[in-house]
Amino acid sequence: MQLKSLTYSEFDDQPLRWAIHGLCFGSINLIVSRNAVGKSRIASLIEGIAHKVFNIGNMMISEGLYNLVFDDNGQEIIYQIDVDKGRVKKE
Repeated sequence: MQLKSLTYSEFDDQPLRWAIHGLCFGSINLIVSRNAVGKSRIASLIEGIAHKVFNIGNMMISEGLYNLVFDDNGQEIIYQIDVDKGRVKKE
């Protein structure tokens, strides 16, 4: 299974809002940008979701609204999860 795209937002309707829209992935990916724009944050989001989806350990995933698209041998799988205050509100 391969992650094809990621959309994420947190703190919606607040001044601290942070979001990623339509980040697409291939088989090999390189994220390059200036400092302090969210590269490490993106990597942490992906790691947390991998732990959740594949039930690896008990790593907490970041609060926010996730919309992920996976490719499972040609079949598209859409996974959405909304995490608020450490609890899954919707999955």
